[in-house]
Amino acid sequence: MAPRGRKKLKKNDNSMKGAQASDTDPSNSENYVDDEEHCPTISTLVSSIFLGSLRDVKLLKICRLVCKNWNSEASEALKTCSEVILEEKKSSFKNLTKLLLNRAVGPLHNLPSPFRDFHAKGSKFIDPTFISFCLNLSITTLSIDMSSNKFDQKQLHRVLVANKANIRILKFSGDADLDFKGSLSTDKTELTSLKQLEITDSCYECLHTELIEYILNRCKLEQLDLSIDGNDYVNNMLPQLQAESLKNLIIDFQYISTDTWDHLGSLRFLELRKLKFHLEDSEDIPNKDHQQWHSFCRSVSPSLEEFATNLPIPTAFDLTFPNLKSIEIVNNSYLSVFTPHRFPSLEKIACSFEMPLVRTVEIKDALAGTTKAMVTKYLERGLSVDRIPRRKSITDFMDLETITLDQNFVVDPDMILHCLPRVLKLREISLHWNGSLWAQLLRDSLGHLERIVVRNSAKQSKKTISELTQLLPNVWLR
Repeated sequence: MAPRGRKKLKKNDNSMKGAQASDTDPSNSENYVDDEEHCPTISTLVSSIFLGSLRDVKLLKICRLVCKNWNSEASEALKTCSEVILEEKKSSFKNLTKLLLNRAVGPLHNLPSPFRDFHAKGSKFIDPTFISFCLNLSITTLSIDMSSNKFDQKQLHRVLVANKANIRILKFSGDADLDFKGSLSTDKTELTSLKQLEITDSCYECLHTELIEYILNRCKLEQLDLSIDGNDYVNNMLPQLQAESLKNLIIDFQYISTDTWDHLGSLRFLELRKLKFHLEDSEDIPNKDHQQWHSFCRSVSPSLEEFATNLPIPTAFDLTFPNLKSIEIVNNSYLSVFTPHRFPSLEKIACSFEMPLVRTVEIKDALAGTTKAMVTKYLERGLSVDRIPRRKSITDFMDLETITLDQNFVVDPDMILHCLPRVLKLREISLHWNGSLWAQLLRDSLGHLERIVVRNSAKQSKKTISELTQLLPNVWLR
């Protein structure tokens, strides 16, 4: 009896050993993946992450030569950071045409293509090869040069319809007298992807507003660039319906008529973040038009984050820019308007000047504090002294870290001694050196800054350069 029991026990021991071997042997695990199969997966994943995040075009081109898998991944990455320009009647376009044709019929036709964003520049829309490319490729940016009277409007319409879901940026330029009335189709084609429209027009009697209206009625823009001489047609180029969706607006006019000012003052913007407003004849604006400029600023002020203009900033105390972070001004009369009350989020002010006789006084007063003339003016009008904008100057901005002064800005010792040290968080200042300054002044007043950039150091004497480098380890000479 005993031997039988021992045999059974041995049999059970063997089964236990088998079970232990099954539990410990990774090859028998349900979740086990053989290293030979697992390693290529890891390698593919690493290369996919590396090449997918790489944006160095030259390096991506080299990576395409490693292997078939890397070629495929690098080609996809190249599509996101490259653009192919098709320019009608240019030799470069002919070379690209030859390259693509050779690829289509040659041994490379099975390899992945690194091209995705095609930018077409048409001047006449009469080249059949150019038209064929525009009709069969996904054109993301279309530039239309209307400088020639020999312009095939029907072909342009075909290109717009063929790329109605692809075009993201549309650019118009030129001054030819092209009348599009009657040549545009009345279809209901929607340019669903179009977000940016740029119009550069130097003709005073614009005859192609029908084309602009055709475009505006078929899209919802986020950015509009208007650079035109005659602006009697701004009502058509900037309607209220488009103003509501704009996030970026650039206006560059030679002059503005009263009717145009009335239209701009009546617009209401709901999502505008960036605004650049430049007027060539900025000094001859009637008082009535100034009121419309104030209305325009009041309309954009709630949502605006970046602002650049050569017109004076309105001084109304109740006009605030709660979200404005950056502003660029030219020939502004009173920098005192930049108070923390009106610009609570302001981080950067860039100033440039076109009138040297006025610039020093404006900046000096703005930094140093109010003047006796300003106080007298407020008292004579029965206004409270506390309402004087100069009581809150540029030096009161608590988060100001960088100040850049251009070559027309004359820095005097009083500014460095009394004003700039008051900007508590200032880390860097960039200025142009002049004969009224000396190195020890900068060391005593601004020696604590991380960087002091002297932009015109090449024009200074060896003695000045030697003193600056010896006394100021934080000076950068340019």
